[in-house]
Amino acid sequence: MNKPLKVISLLFISLEENGIRHCHWKGNQNLSNMLSGLKDVDLLVDRLKVRECEEILLVLGYKKAIGNTGRTLGIEDWIGYDEETGKLVHLHLHYRIFLG
Repeated sequence: MNKPLKVISLLFISLEENGIRHCHWKGNQNLSNMLSGLKDVDLLVDRLKVRECEEILLVLGYKKAIGNTGRTLGIEDWIGYDEETGKLVHLHLHYRIFLG
């Protein structure tokens, strides 16, 4: 099993500590790869808490990717940097799900 990146672990800890409902979205079969930065993080958060989530991301050093057309679909792209390993993390922040 790959070691989880600190920048990802701190994100989940901060969401829990701030009472922001969330879940890893789009399957758990590659959870180890996601936590170690080998796969994108698909994170669904309570849409009423998106601003609080974004504040946490900024405090942790994540940068919002500008020019994302997915915003109208309830998805934002964020990039994180894990200082311990030098790895970049690609986060898809979902706050709305369209089913149909």
